[in-house]
Order: sequence, then C-alpha cells, then structure tokens
Amino acid sequence: MLYRIAHKSQIHHVKQWESENIEEYDSATKGSSALVAALVRNLRAELAFFNNCQSIAIFNDYMKFFDTIDLKVLKQCCMQLEYPCRLASLALQQHTAPRVLKCSGYVGKPIKINRSILAGCTHSVPFTRVLLKKPMRNLVDEHDRIHVGLFVDDTTFQTIGFSWGKMSNRMIPLVLQFFEQVKKLNLKLSPKATIVTTSKACSKFLQKECAKAGITFRTSSETRDLGITYTAALLSLIHI
Repeated sequence: MLYRIAHKSQIHHVKQWESENIEEYDSATKGSSALVAALVRNLRAELAFFNNCQSIAIFNDYMKFFDTIDLKVLKQCCMQLEYPCRLASLALQQHTAPRVLKCSGYVGKPIKINRSILAGCTHSVPFTRVLLKKPMRNLVDEHDRIHVGLFVDDTTFQTIGFSWGKMSNRMIPLVLQFFEQVKKLNLKLSPKATIVTTSKACSKFLQKECAKAGITFRTSSETRDLGITYTAALLSLIHI
C-alpha cells in the first residue's frame, strides 16, 4: 500500500520524463497506436509490391523479456538518461522484493530476485523504454534507409527497394548490430523471430547469413504483427 501511495502521488514525474523522451519509432507512447504502426507496415509492403518493388521485414522477439532484464544494466540506463532517481529506486526495491508462489491456499518459500521486473507495474513499460532507448536510437540514426519500429519489446525492421542484393546489404549490418546490442544488455533473442519477404530465395539467404553470426530466424510468407497478419502483400492478392 505504501508503494502504491508513493507511486500514485509521484507518477507525474515519470510521465513528464516520457513526454520529453518520445521517439518516432516507438508505437507504445501516448497518442501512438500499435495497430496503426502494423497497418502502415502492411501498406508499405503492398505499395512496394504493386510498384514492382520488393520488401524485406524482420520481426524480432526476445526470450522472456521481462523475466530476463538485468537490473544492474537497467540502473545504469536510468542514471544515464536521468530517469527520476527516487521513483526508480523505490520501484526497483519493489520489483526485487522476495516473491512467493501461492496455490490452493499453500504458500511456497520466498524466492530471491536477481533479474526480471514485474510486468504489471506501471513502471514496467517506462523501464523498457529506458533500457532500449540508446540501442534503438543508434539503429535509427545509423540505418536511415530501414524503417525501425518498436512496441515495448517487439522490434521490427522493414526495407523496400528494387534490388535484393542492395536491400540485403542494408539489412544484414543492422541485424548484426542489433544482435550485439542485445548481448550487451544481457538479453536473448527468441528463435521465434521471423523473416518475411516477397521472395523465398531472399528469405533463405538472409536466414543463412544471420545463422553464420549465431542468430536464429524462421522464414515464412506471413506472421503476426502486433495482432494483425503481415503478408508482404502476397496473400492480399489471393483475396482480390
């Protein structure tokens, strides 16, 4: 109750920090929409297809994102980005408090927490924004010909063009840089991450090139993108 009272009375400081750190690639901010972001990616792929262009989209997924966040790294990011220090300290004490499992009236032994944050806390999404802000900003600044999207931890890369070779040469360095940044944060990518392109050959090529660096991707003609189906415009032709 004390934590909730303190949080309710001081949450405006967190909201102010968020309003001052809005990024164009982030669709989880106030006033933005995950659905619109996903629809824009679909529309971009369809327009490319009907204009005789090609498209590559990579949908990344973390392995148990909230449960594997390194708290030391998170603290460093909070200090670097001037996240409200007192609120961060109070929230992290709550997130790292011993936890117990309850089932049918039985209570287990307290479990010491060294990693992970509580997904239900209203600090959780701001914390993920703090953690991923610098890596994502670097990707956007250094790879301006690739559309980078983020919704909490769902990260998407998309590019369109006429040449598979040039598009692959743009995409592979970004993926490798992203993979290195993920390792620095002590996080892991899920093997469920998916490559969707308008060419099976291109998908297989990207899959093999990423595998050389230890990055596992699936290839598919469609995938789920923030609740809707992304098809690289291929399946949309079937329904017309």
